[in-house]
Amino acid sequence: MTIAATLATIWLAGAASAATVLERTSVVGQARSQDTLLPQAIPFDIETAGSYTATLRDLNTPALLQSLQAIVVRDFQTVAQLELQYASDAEPAPVMATFAATPGRYQILVIGAPRADEPGGTFGVSVAPSAGGAPVGGGADSISANIGAPEGVSVLEAQFDVSEAGNYQLTVSDHGFPAALQIEAIVLPQMGGTPATIAPGATSVSFAAAAGSHKLLVIATAAQPDSSGLYSVRVSGGPSVQTVYRSTNPVGLTRAVMETELPAAGNYELTLTDLIFPVALTSFSAALVQEDVLQGTANGEGSASITAQQGAAQLFSFATSADVGALALNLRQAGAQTIAADVVASDGAADPGTLEIYTYTPAQAVAAGIYRLRLHDFRFMSPLAALHALVIQDETIIDRLDGPQSRDLVLQAGKIKVIVAAQPPMGSATVPGNALFGISLAAQAAGASVFNSTQGVGGLFRTHVVEIPAAGRYDITLTDLEFPAPLLTGALAITRGTE
Repeated sequence: MTIAATLATIWLAGAASAATVLERTSVVGQARSQDTLLPQAIPFDIETAGSYTATLRDLNTPALLQSLQAIVVRDFQTVAQLELQYASDAEPAPVMATFAATPGRYQILVIGAPRADEPGGTFGVSVAPSAGGAPVGGGADSISANIGAPEGVSVLEAQFDVSEAGNYQLTVSDHGFPAALQIEAIVLPQMGGTPATIAPGATSVSFAAAAGSHKLLVIATAAQPDSSGLYSVRVSGGPSVQTVYRSTNPVGLTRAVMETELPAAGNYELTLTDLIFPVALTSFSAALVQEDVLQGTANGEGSASITAQQGAAQLFSFATSADVGALALNLRQAGAQTIAADVVASDGAADPGTLEIYTYTPAQAVAAGIYRLRLHDFRFMSPLAALHALVIQDETIIDRLDGPQSRDLVLQAGKIKVIVAAQPPMGSATVPGNALFGISLAAQAAGASVFNSTQGVGGLFRTHVVEIPAAGRYDITLTDLEFPAPLLTGALAITRGTE
């Protein structure tokens, strides 16, 4: 992984009092797939002026890195810079840098690259008084070679507690939704006990467990073309014949929609509707699961009858699209009222230059009344190529917005969801297209805000929330630290709601 540069410190201060209300320094990757892997800045405070020494080391876990560098930053300035020398396969010696410090807030930023064919590595960094004493800052983190599991692979790591020693059983259930999976499952007992692994072709394994905490690892791999699936895993047994762990897990484009409570055993209707937002889905389906059992599925537009039991149930969806889309689900008791309803966004495009979809679900329900929804294109750094919004209560469409605009909405009491589809402007081979939109919803009568958000689309955006302590004029500064190389582009916007 190659890193392009370190983004400058962002500094915001009151012009009159010179009191700093925001100071951030960030590292930026060449692409979003790399950007998500970068270690976070490590802040620390120095309370006493004097000489301090920063130390950087490769922890050689699980493997040595290929390169490792760090800087210590204070008020736009690099006060120390460190780089390990990798001359061979031997572990490099830690490197140190001494600097004079005054009291204040500092930050450590680290970049590096893993070796070819290695999953990544880890590093440690610390700052301590040069004359000796406890470190005043530092930490450890990892530098990874990839952003996680490959497409169509789900990795579950869970911990479960056993209160009574005894014999237990690990069971996996592949629900074949939308297609079968290859599942590997293993229990790692505490204190280095013998692992229990489900054999190929089997669905369960028995193992002896002592009282205490144990770890469960499940790797589920989906096949093409769907690269998606759904499975349940359960650990049960012991003297009291109890279930100590249970979960149902989606893979790939399968999504967990909601949990609900079914009032009685009997027939239920599961209805699916393509909202054609902003374009039609290419395929879609849904599944109802209770505990470890798949009760039924619905496929395509329309309704399916499902026989289910009284009690807790989970809804899962699977949808594909050429770009992005939205699927409405409604579960009702046969001949009775709706039990559960929701809308799920689908994003099947990996290209950051195509439409991207965002969902806003305020935690608090709204009261019945008139609300003003505003969808705004900041035209920063360029206008969006496309911008759409869909306002939903349950699975009912309240309104659609195509393009930046404001709209008055009549809402009923209850939860609300807003889905936004946005496409960034065309970028280049070296600089991605960047754009920024804002969205807000407020009650017309009292002007009380339900939610507001600013969202970057397409580029390597950083968002920093800052509380302004008093009205007045403020100075904002953006600086490229040119570590280890200058940035190609850099820009900054300050927003409040959709302004």
